[in-house]
Amino acid sequence: MKKIFILLIFIGSIQAFGQYGETIRTGRPGQAIGCFTTGARVLQIQSGITLDNTKTDTNANGFDFKQNVIQSSTVVRYGITETFEISGVLGYKSLKNTFNNEETKFTGLDNTQLGVRFNVFAGKTPLCVQYRVKLNALSEDFKNEALGSRLLIAGATKLGNPLTLTVNLGMDWSGNAVQPSGLYVFNFSFSIAPKIGGFVEYYGNVPLIEDGLKSWGNNVDAGIGYLVNKDLQLDISAGTNLDSFDAGSNYFIDFGVSWRTKL
Repeated sequence: MKKIFILLIFIGSIQAFGQYGETIRTGRPGQAIGCFTTGARVLQIQSGITLDNTKTDTNANGFDFKQNVIQSSTVVRYGITETFEISGVLGYKSLKNTFNNEETKFTGLDNTQLGVRFNVFAGKTPLCVQYRVKLNALSEDFKNEALGSRLLIAGATKLGNPLTLTVNLGMDWSGNAVQPSGLYVFNFSFSIAPKIGGFVEYYGNVPLIEDGLKSWGNNVDAGIGYLVNKDLQLDISAGTNLDSFDAGSNYFIDFGVSWRTKL
């Protein structure tokens, strides 16, 4: 891990194009991260709340299961240089499971992370790398066996005005499993109006070792973002797991806000 961190700092110090955009660039809404850092001395906060509902089909499974989740998450990013930033994540979850009419509830901090992001190069095909450590500073209901981490590589390219493809590929160590899992996001974003943008995504994860890359995630979501001004954006999105239709239903809706200031 020390070698990875030293490598991130070294590459992050390489001279590249300016990162401070005319308008705020945020990973919200959606699962994909963007290819740019915030810019030097820029503080950016991205917050959202997600309502998630899962239900099984009793006839298909022989039992009745429902899960309702309210999840809030805040990401704080700060640019050390034009191409290198540090970040932290704080998440809080309220989860209720109902199994054959018996309820169990779990509430508390479920996500704490610290990490870095650096822009390898900008231009027509920007590329960045982000690495975060998953801390175990969590509520008792959500504690992991050990520290986890997540590594993402993000790249983007124009497919033709106004469509842009952003691809995220990476690996995730949960802290509860010895073997990592792979991550992928294919994000298609487009402009709807001068201050409104939309996106559609296909994303998921895949075990890298247990089943020989046979079990792929199968999730989709879509949403829009509204630029209130150059430093403030509001967003809404919704999605589902396509595999859940075989034995029930799953859907979520997410609301968020992103804001930045240059110190």
